[in-house]
Amino acid sequence: MNRPFDPSDFSTENYFRLLQILSSNGFTNVDFATVEHDQKHLVLRHDIDFDLEAAARLAKLEKTKGYKAIYFVLLTSEFYNPFSERSRSALAEILSSGHELGLHFDTSIYDGDADALSEAAAKECQILEQLTGQDTKVISMHRPPAALVGRNVNFAGRLNTYSPRFTKEMGYCSDSRGAWRFGSPLESEAYQMGHALQLATHPIWWTQATPISPQQSVTDFLLTRQDFLAQEAERNCTAYTHVKTTE
Repeated sequence: MNRPFDPSDFSTENYFRLLQILSSNGFTNVDFATVEHDQKHLVLRHDIDFDLEAAARLAKLEKTKGYKAIYFVLLTSEFYNPFSERSRSALAEILSSGHELGLHFDTSIYDGDADALSEAAAKECQILEQLTGQDTKVISMHRPPAALVGRNVNFAGRLNTYSPRFTKEMGYCSDSRGAWRFGSPLESEAYQMGHALQLATHPIWWTQATPISPQQSVTDFLLTRQDFLAQEAERNCTAYTHVKTTE
């Protein structure tokens, strides 16, 4: 017998269990451009806040199971450099797996009115397009301010994942901070009524074989990142020798 979806389990297996349940109940995987709110449509969105390589691993798995998602890249992240060799390889892996890339836009680092934000978004989209060779058609805000959620904010003419069309006219479920902020997707009104659902997730929570806490997920990532940076320091600076600490 197939195991039921457990909303407290943030393992890779449970993520695909959720998608399988949605698919088996008639939900069709579509993108932001074609979703219709009164249809059983499922939009898969991944905001990459921490780990591009985790996103690439998830992208490969989604491809094997026949799902397509849009992965949002944060150009201003302190945790990864989209232009580094490793990051470019991860982005190429996501694209080669048949997925789309969008811009994860941090409005908090910019001052000014709506026009200024739109101009900043346009510049970041252009940078992402130059990096990937793909058009950037959709923008997802990073840690969006409440004043901009559910409003028709024009970000450089791109689709805005937090516009009313995608957050009010259809279902919206998010795993922010490693928990389902608006309840389990399978308990949502959209699922119960057979209406479209935007599933907004973060790859860092879903790339573990067994469920662990959000605290541990981020801790594990930081330890791995610290070790990598130390190796890079050794590779680029003969005055430094990396000594890996043991727990």
